[in-house]
Amino acid sequence: MSNRYKIFILIMAIAHIARAQQNVWVSGIVRDATSGEVLIGATAINTNSLRGTATDHNGYFSLKLSAASTLKVSYIGYAPQTFDIQNDTTLHIELNPAEQYIDEVVVSAHRPELARGNVVSLSADEMQRIPALGGKIDVSRALQTMPGIAAPQEGSTNLLVRGGEPGQNLYLFDNVPLIYVHHIGGFLSVFNPDIINGIDVYKGAFPARLGGRLSSVVDIAQREGDRSTLRGSLSIGITDISATVEGPTPLANTSFIVTGRKTMLDPLMMLISGLMNENYTTSAIGFHDLNGKFTWRPNPRNTLNFSLYHGDDYTMAREHRSRRNKPDYSQFKSSTKWGNWMAALSWKQLLGERLHASHSLSYTRYRLQNLTSHRPKVDGVQGNKIENNQRSSVQDLSLRSTLKYTPTAWWHIETGLQASLLYYLSFYSSQLPKKQYVCVSENALFVDSRFDFLRYSSLTLGLRGVGYFNGNYSDLNIEPRLNLCIGLGPNQRLIAGYMQVNQNSHLLSVDANTLFASEVWIPASAKISPSSSVQYTAAWQGRFANGLYTAELALYHKEMTNLAMFRPGYRPLTNNANWMKFMETGGKGLSQGVELELKKTRGDFTSALSYTLARTTRQYAGVNGGREFAFDYDRTHSLAIVAAYRINNRLDLSAMWTFETGQPYTPVVATYGIPNDELHAEHDMMRIMVFDDYNSKRMRPSHRLDVGLRYRKIGQRGRRVEWNFSVYNLYCHQNPYAYYYSINDSEEGAAASREVINQPIKLHQITYFPFIPSVSYKVYFDGNRKAQNKERGSFWDRFKRWATFEE
Repeated sequence: MSNRYKIFILIMAIAHIARAQQNVWVSGIVRDATSGEVLIGATAINTNSLRGTATDHNGYFSLKLSAASTLKVSYIGYAPQTFDIQNDTTLHIELNPAEQYIDEVVVSAHRPELARGNVVSLSADEMQRIPALGGKIDVSRALQTMPGIAAPQEGSTNLLVRGGEPGQNLYLFDNVPLIYVHHIGGFLSVFNPDIINGIDVYKGAFPARLGGRLSSVVDIAQREGDRSTLRGSLSIGITDISATVEGPTPLANTSFIVTGRKTMLDPLMMLISGLMNENYTTSAIGFHDLNGKFTWRPNPRNTLNFSLYHGDDYTMAREHRSRRNKPDYSQFKSSTKWGNWMAALSWKQLLGERLHASHSLSYTRYRLQNLTSHRPKVDGVQGNKIENNQRSSVQDLSLRSTLKYTPTAWWHIETGLQASLLYYLSFYSSQLPKKQYVCVSENALFVDSRFDFLRYSSLTLGLRGVGYFNGNYSDLNIEPRLNLCIGLGPNQRLIAGYMQVNQNSHLLSVDANTLFASEVWIPASAKISPSSSVQYTAAWQGRFANGLYTAELALYHKEMTNLAMFRPGYRPLTNNANWMKFMETGGKGLSQGVELELKKTRGDFTSALSYTLARTTRQYAGVNGGREFAFDYDRTHSLAIVAAYRINNRLDLSAMWTFETGQPYTPVVATYGIPNDELHAEHDMMRIMVFDDYNSKRMRPSHRLDVGLRYRKIGQRGRRVEWNFSVYNLYCHQNPYAYYYSINDSEEGAAASREVINQPIKLHQITYFPFIPSVSYKVYFDGNRKAQNKERGSFWDRFKRWATFEE
C-alpha cells in the first residue's frame, strides 16, 4: 500500500472519529422524586438547539445531542433539572414537585407527542376538572368529552369511537387486555382513578404494536405506589366506598399499591325490596373490584411488576311466598355474576442509551354466569326443583415483548411480538346438550420505523402481521400503518394517517337491560368471518400564546367490512342452540366525520370545547331490504364544553354542557289485530305492529348541564380531606333513553282485548336520568401528618383560613 493511500485512510479515520465525537446519546427514565412514580410526557430538551422529546408510558426517553450540550428535563408542576452532557450516558432522573412550577410549560421543543394525530391523552388532573356523576371521577365519562368519542346512551360508560361499536375497543391495563370494563351494566367503568397514572386513546393510525380491534385502543398506565412512605385514602360516595393503600415494603427497592371499591347499597336494596313488594320478592345489585401492583427495582436499569385485578358485578332476585302461608306458591331464585380476573408479570429493561425492552406474561378471564332455580307447589305438594345454569366466558393467555431502538438521531425503531391463546365458551346452558369450548390462537409480529426529517417533521411506517387459527379455519393478514407529520414551525403540524386493522372476535348483545350482563364474545370462524377496517385521517394541530391555547381540526374516513349483528327484534341467546340462525353477517359500515377541539390549558380558568360532525351507516343483506341505514348510535352533532375555575387553593368549580343529536329508531306506521286462540277471553287478540324502514327516524336531541364543586382542606388531625359535590343534569332536561309505543303511558304486552286493540297507539319516551345531586368524601392518610399538623398553626389561624375559604 502506497503512502498516499495510508494518508487517505488516516484522514478518513480521523474525520469519522471527529464526527462521532460531535454527537452523544443520552437516555433515561424520569420519576417523581418523592413517590418514585414514572412521569409520562415529561420533556427532555437540548437547550442549545431547542430540540427534544418526551417520555413514554414507561417514563423512558432517548435523545441524540451534540457534545458539550445542556439537557433540560421538565414536567408541569415539578422543578426542572439540567444536565451537562459530555459523553454517551444513561440518566435516572427524579424531579421534585414544586407548586411554583405549575404554570411552566415548555413549548419551543420538538415534541412528537404533540404531533401524534388520532391520539387523545388524559391525565389524572384533567379528570378532576370534569363534574362527576355520583361525586366520583369516572374514566370513561371523562373520555366521552373528547371529540370523536361518544356514549351509546345517556348514563352509559361504553365508548363509541368514530362510528365504531362498544366491542371494537381494546382496553389495555399496563399493556394487558381487559375484556369487560363496566360496572352495573355500563353505569360505571371498572377503572379506579386512584391507580391510574395516564391514559392514551388511539382513535386511528394505531402504532404497529397495537391491533385486534377496529375502532380504538384505550392504553391505561397504572401507578407503581409510593416508595418513600406508607400512605392511603378512604372515599365514600353515593355509589360505593373505596380505599387505597400504597408505600414501600420491607424488601429493598420495592413498592406496592392496592385499591378496592365496593357498593354499600346491596343489603339496603334487599331490605327495601322485601318490605315493599307484596309477593315478598327481594332483589339487589352491586359490584366490587380490587387492584394491586407490586414493583421491584433491583437496579436503576431493571423494573419488575406484578399486577392483579379482580372485579365482579352481581344481581340477585328471590321470590318466597311461604310467609303468607298460601297453599299454592312457587319458589324462585336467580343470581347473575359477571366480571374479570387479570394477572400479569412484566419486566422493563434499560439496555443502553439507545435500547429499551419490555416483556409481559398475562392471563385474563371474563365470565358471565346466570343461575336460576324454580320449585312450584300446587295443592300443597312441592314440585321438583328446576335449575338452569347459563355461562359464557373468554380466557386470554398472552406473551408480549417489545424493543425500542434508536440507531440514529433521525431513525427510531419499535419492534416485537405477541402470542395469545384464547378459550371461548360463547354460550352454554344446562338445558342445552353440552359445553362447546373453542380454543383459538392469535399471534402477531410488528415493526414501526419513525424517520425524523427537516426540523419538526416525521414519517412513521408500520407493519403488523397477524396469524389467526381456529381449528381448521385460519386467517393471515398484513396490516400496514402510516403516520406523516409535517411541521409548519414549532407550534403547528399537519398530520396524515392510514391504517388497516382486523378483529377476530365479535361482541354480541344478550340482554337489552343495561343493569345486567350483556356481553357474549364469539370467535371468528368459517361461519362468521373476521371483521376489518380501513381508515384515512388528516389533521391540523396548533398552539398559541406560548402554549396557553391549543387547537386541533381532524377529518376521518373509515370503512368496515364483515360486521355481524342480531336481526332487529332478536336479542337473547337464552336456551337457544340455534342462535346463529338469527344473526346477520357480512355487514358493511361507513363512518365519516370532522372533529374540532379548542383548549385553554393553563391558569386558574381552564376550558375545552370539542365538537364532532359525523355520519355513520351500516348495510346488511337481510336488514332494510339490503339498503344502507343509519347506525343504531349515529349522532350527527356532538358538542361538549368543559370549564374549570380554581377559586383558591381550597375550592375548584367545574361545569360541563353537552349536546347530541337524537339517535335513530324504527317507527311504527300501522297496527292491526289478529285472533289469539291460546289466551283467555279477556286477551283474545294480538296486536301486530308494522314498522317503517329500519332506523328511519330520530329521537329528540339530548342536552344537559353538569356542575361540580371540589373542596380541599386539612382536617383536625392533620389529614388532607376532600369533598366533591356535583349535580348531574342541573336543569333536569328529559333526555330520551328509549321510545316505545302504547295506548297510554305504560308499556303493555302485544296481547289485549278486542277493545284495547282497536285503540290508537302513541309514541312514548323513557327517561332515566333527571336531576341527580351527589356528594363524596375522601380523606388521605400519610406519614407526614405530624409535620402538616405543625404547619397549620394555632386554632385562630385555622379559623381565619376557614372563614376565608382557604381551608
